[in-house]
Amino acid sequence: MTILDYLTPYRVAHAQRPPITTHLSVLEIVLACGFASSSRFYAAFKKICGRSPRAYRQEHDALPEGQLVALLNSLDERRRPGEPGRS
Repeated sequence: MTILDYLTPYRVAHAQRPPITTHLSVLEIVLACGFASSSRFYAAFKKICGRSPRAYRQEHDALPEGQLVALLNSLDERRRPGEPGRS
């Protein structure tokens, strides 16, 4: 396993929150999450999330507030791998 194999899932997990909580462009999210190129980000995001960042954003724009809060809480749990009890 390379360092990129290890970091990519964490970067994608970090990138999942902005599309549904902000109006940042995908390029701004790509850069903020440490990807060197948008094409690598799109490929990693689609592989891990099963859909493009745009489709992910559109899907979550339609969620009721209660479901959105639950989703954001679950995303926060996955973004903290170094804390005790987290993988």
